[in-house]
Amino acid sequence: MNKVIVITTDNELRTEDYPSGDWKTRHDALTGMIGNGCRMVEHVMPVRLYTGLGAYPEYPQNGRCRPNMLVDEDGYANQQRVNLVGCWLYQTDIHGCPILGNIIIAGETDIGDGDGLDFIGLTDDQYKLLLPQFKKLCEKARMTNEITAYC
Repeated sequence: MNKVIVITTDNELRTEDYPSGDWKTRHDALTGMIGNGCRMVEHVMPVRLYTGLGAYPEYPQNGRCRPNMLVDEDGYANQQRVNLVGCWLYQTDIHGCPILGNIIIAGETDIGDGDGLDFIGLTDDQYKLLLPQFKKLCEKARMTNEITAYC
């Protein structure tokens, strides 16, 4: 599996193939998936991805994949809309800092060359665990249009 989950500010969900190629090619593809003028991807490890949805947060070594959330680094400057699912994952209801713009749920792994971590697609297990849960969260967000609905 080499998929990512994209969740829009309209609470719509789609899956995409994780891009291949060199760093710049992959970066450009990821910013394109986020859309709306995104030029820089920010890596976020939202607590509820691990505590609420059961994705494992361990350091991704030995070929393991740790799911994470990718967002628009310049969401405020790009005047992005609030992403309710991203806000729930990030615990905006507790600290007040919202996630703006479309989000990507991707994987992260140790690339094994001494350079640290890199983004990848989700593993089969993580994708199968997370996809149905994100479908439910998107449906709830569309029905209620408020973050408190799933806290």
